[in-house]
Amino acid sequence: MLISRRVFIMLMFSLYLWNAVIRYPLINGPHVADGFVLMRFAFVISNFGEIPWILDLSSYLGMYPFSEPMGIPVLLA
Repeated sequence: MLISRRVFIMLMFSLYLWNAVIRYPLINGPHVADGFVLMRFAFVISNFGEIPWILDLSSYLGMYPFSEPMGIPVLLA
């Protein structure tokens, strides 16, 4: 059974809208531990003006052992 192009486009559009509805958060602000960690990193960066836990240039990308990527906290600060 073949479906028409119009039905297919409407089906894809409805799936897209349903996906957007399901993924929309119901609460504002950070609500997971990672969000609070990123906010704490940004707070330390903006208050001290430096990133004390950066040990190497590869630490900025999270490629140094036991390091965290610092791109988002630096942008937030």
